[in-house]
Amino acid sequence: MTTTWDGWKTNHNTLFGSITFIEKDLQSKEKGSSNWLRVNCIWEERSEGTQTKKHTYCLILDNTNGNLYLDVSQKKLVVKFLTLSLIRVFHATLKIFYHIALPISIPIEIFKAYSQAASEAKEKSVSITYSRVAYLAIRNVSRSILDIVRTPLYNIAMIFLMLAGIPSSPNYRYEIMKIVGLMEINLTWANSSDPLHSRISFWTLAGCLQPMANLQDFGCNPDPSRHPDTKYENQVSKGDKFIDLKIRNDLANFARSQIVYLREGKRLFEGCQQLPKDVVYASTAMLR
Repeated sequence: MTTTWDGWKTNHNTLFGSITFIEKDLQSKEKGSSNWLRVNCIWEERSEGTQTKKHTYCLILDNTNGNLYLDVSQKKLVVKFLTLSLIRVFHATLKIFYHIALPISIPIEIFKAYSQAASEAKEKSVSITYSRVAYLAIRNVSRSILDIVRTPLYNIAMIFLMLAGIPSSPNYRYEIMKIVGLMEINLTWANSSDPLHSRISFWTLAGCLQPMANLQDFGCNPDPSRHPDTKYENQVSKGDKFIDLKIRNDLANFARSQIVYLREGKRLFEGCQQLPKDVVYASTAMLR
């Protein structure tokens, strides 16, 4: 990202000030301002003839840095905190045993290093180098040994935070969601600036609490995808309004991808039901 978040907001004040785009006062019953806003991503799906279905997919916006999180209602967030707190005890125990079992973990980490080096070499169309394999192997094994200590410390902290967030205020719950998501990114040695799909590993338990994207990344593609089943907003030829419309259309594509994903199978925390194709989607966060 080439600008700071505050600078980006200033450059896109027309977009950011639109109440149809961002719903302010996410927690209207609380006094004071909130760092958490809601972004309404609208996907107008073409159906038969000239008719369209207007889907609303909400994302939660961290107004301190532009990160976007999964649409989630307060009740669902409480259920997630409670469920993840219980599961994390067993998850952490399994992870600790893996790292302690050096005759098992060390060969696996070396194999992972070789696989990563081979993948990098294939992507760059070069030969694999053993110096790269050695570097990755030493790094992976060192991290695995460090995780013997890091895993219980991180998990105790995350469980404590999530349990403390259950009886807390909505603003505080979102802050805990942010902290726990970042803690898991650090625990799994991932990079928070990478896309969500590349951060997910075998040991990732709560990817749903991690940032899905950053608002500043939308509207940057000079040749964005145009899907025939989507009705896009008409774009002006230049200026700030042109960029803001590109961002809206990118968010429409994002909403489309998430709703299509929900149609493909049953999802935990989405009622464990597959979304029917003929149903107009409305984010559960709007129905709290």
